[in-house]
Amino acid sequence: MKKNNVLKLGLVENQFEFQISFEVKTKELNTPIRLETWSSAEDFLKHGKKANLDLLFVDIRLPQMDGIELIRIISEEIPDLKTAALTIADSEETIFAALRAGALGYLLKSELSDLNHIITTIMNGGAMITPTIALRMINSFRTPYEKSEFELTNREKQVLLEIASGLSIHEAGKRLGISDNTLNTHLKTIYRKLRVRNRVQLIERARKLGFIN
Repeated sequence: MKKNNVLKLGLVENQFEFQISFEVKTKELNTPIRLETWSSAEDFLKHGKKANLDLLFVDIRLPQMDGIELIRIISEEIPDLKTAALTIADSEETIFAALRAGALGYLLKSELSDLNHIITTIMNGGAMITPTIALRMINSFRTPYEKSEFELTNREKQVLLEIASGLSIHEAGKRLGISDNTLNTHLKTIYRKLRVRNRVQLIERARKLGFIN
């Protein structure tokens, strides 16, 4: 933690209520801080990249560009800026994706009572994962997924491969000779079968199960 200097914190969060509660918590810290907030990833990339922050907290569930993608961009373009992911609850795939993107912390929003310890740990070169998230990560190693639990049809496997390669819905549908609506229907079924909610989770689960390399 910085001494005799103002610690420059940032928060990317689209929920106004959490912005307020987070600001209240920062006022209880034992070091002077300056907090800036942005309501979306796009807002930060447009207005916050030159804010010269020490640590940025990023909500994973942001509108449009999600928090993981923002953390990845920051890691590449502002490598000296430390980031920590914030969440309500997420899958193991999302947790690992955020950490791989460059986050030095993965924090449950309801477990920020000791924000001073979290910030001190990260600023001193460590990493922080709040207790509930840590337990989920441990459990994910203890209970590996069995591919037989997640059966996909041949067409669904084709759709999965195209989407995992980075193609858009339209591009994947064109390659497979099916309409956008039909491909979307297959994709929704794949999401349901693999128990995921977005493309990041989909690719992580598919890789873990061996559907893709």
